[in-house]
Amino acid sequence: MAEWPTAMIVAVTYNRPAEIRRTLARLRDAIYYPGGTVRLHIADDGSEPGYVNALREDFPDQIHSVSVTDRQGWATNVNTALRQVFAETPYVFLIEDDYVARRPIDLRRGVALLEAVPHLGLIRYDGIEGHRLLLRLCQADDTRIGRVHYLWLRRESPETYIYSHRPHLVHKRFHDCYGYYTPGLALGSVEMIFAEKWKLNDGPEIAALSDGIDRAFDHIGRSWKGSSHDKGKELSYE
Repeated sequence: MAEWPTAMIVAVTYNRPAEIRRTLARLRDAIYYPGGTVRLHIADDGSEPGYVNALREDFPDQIHSVSVTDRQGWATNVNTALRQVFAETPYVFLIEDDYVARRPIDLRRGVALLEAVPHLGLIRYDGIEGHRLLLRLCQADDTRIGRVHYLWLRRESPETYIYSHRPHLVHKRFHDCYGYYTPGLALGSVEMIFAEKWKLNDGPEIAALSDGIDRAFDHIGRSWKGSSHDKGKELSYE
């Protein structure tokens, strides 16, 4: 059997030292990827001096690379990180600094599904809220781990955030098709614009694994700390 491709975790952060330490510590124990390499990239939007160095000291064997933007907002921070890590691997697990894994995650299932089904581009791990999102239960028979069941999401769903920045595994082909995020906007607006772009296109689909209906992460933060490019507001997710 061929070696599993490298998977890169991109942890998006800004000045939340307690939250990101909880997130990374739990993620280290939760992600299961035997036969493959998992690397961690920190995407920091210009936190206080010493912030990233302190993380490196706490997680010396975990952090592989770092990108830093100078208070340019969520979209620019994430765009910079994705462009950097896609040069190394097409498989990226995106997570914010305040989402703590609540159960083990076998990353092989998501990677194997994206490998075997080229019309899929993104797999959500944040839970699927409500039956309206579901198109149908599908199965991929010829993945490297055998049959994998997944839920294919409807583009015509009335749900605003059928695409979400919350924890997901994305293949490079998803962003090759839809582009990256719109800079200079509040995070909620960035999400809505990207979701509408996806709904109006016919490129790679969004799915969830059949065991991912219940969310795999707890959100321990109350808001995302924005920059002046985010109009100075804190955006509540609760």
